[in-house]
Parts: sequence; C-alpha cells; structure tokens
Amino acid sequence: MRESAEREQIEREINNLLIDTFNGVNKLEQNAIKNGRLKNLTITEVHIIEAIGDEAKQSMSQIAAKLGVAVATLTTAVDKLVAKGYVDRNRSAEDRRIVHVALTRTGHIALRMHRLYHARIIKAALEGVDDESRRLLLDMLGRLNHFFRSDGMLKIKWEDKE
Repeated sequence: MRESAEREQIEREINNLLIDTFNGVNKLEQNAIKNGRLKNLTITEVHIIEAIGDEAKQSMSQIAAKLGVAVATLTTAVDKLVAKGYVDRNRSAEDRRIVHVALTRTGHIALRMHRLYHARIIKAALEGVDDESRRLLLDMLGRLNHFFRSDGMLKIKWEDKE
C-alpha cells in the first residue's frame, strides 16, 4: 500500500513539473519575442514559421497537419505572416486548389533566431548536468513525446473514472 501511495505522489509531482515546465518555456518564449527583434510576431506565428521551416515549399494542408490545426485556422495566421513579410504564398501550377507556402528571407532570419534561442535555453538548462544524466533525460523525454503523439494518448478520455 505504501509503495502505491509513493508512486501516486511521484506521478503527481511529474505532472506538476511537466505543467510548470511547459508554462515556463511558453512564458520565456513570449517574453523573448515581446522584448526582442521579433516583437511584431506572436508566439503562434513563430511556431507556424517553425512548422514551415527550411523546406522550399509546403502545402497549407501539410503545415496544418504538423500543427494539428484546421487549414482555415492556419489560413488566417498565414495571411498575417504574408502581410508582415515572413511568408510567401503561391497556388500550385498543377492543381490550383493547393496553396504552397515558404519562408521569405525575413522568415528564415526569424526561424534561425528562434532555433538559436531554443539552443541557448537547452544549453543553459543542462549546464553542469553529466552525460549519463543527459542521456537518461533524452530517453525519458523521447518516451513521453512518443506517448503524447501515439494512439495510446487518444484512448485516455477526460471523463474516465478510475
């Protein structure tokens, strides 16, 4: 019985740490954007730029699928990114129903800045952490990421009772 209570306490602490970490990273990113050279972008727009990435062109459907949003939702955000000069949008010559997007030079600069910021966060967070602990952290985060992206996650319902 004691082992079960301890396990439940550890699971609660892991949950709290995941939530705090997610919220902390989000807040850091929002503040960095607001106070940096990308202050005309929202965090959502930066993540769309990241999803578009370095590829020459992707369809709106591909990007929407990556982000897990509807194409209509993405269209609204991409309209703003086009107006701000971060993204180019063109219809496919083969199929006019398909819209391709790609980053402009300014969009690529924003992407590089965002990636560099993340690299700095990770480097600072792991300062003083030995290689074995880094590998263990990588393994555990990989497992969590796989679970959260898997069909197993879809089986967990909000209303389920224990």
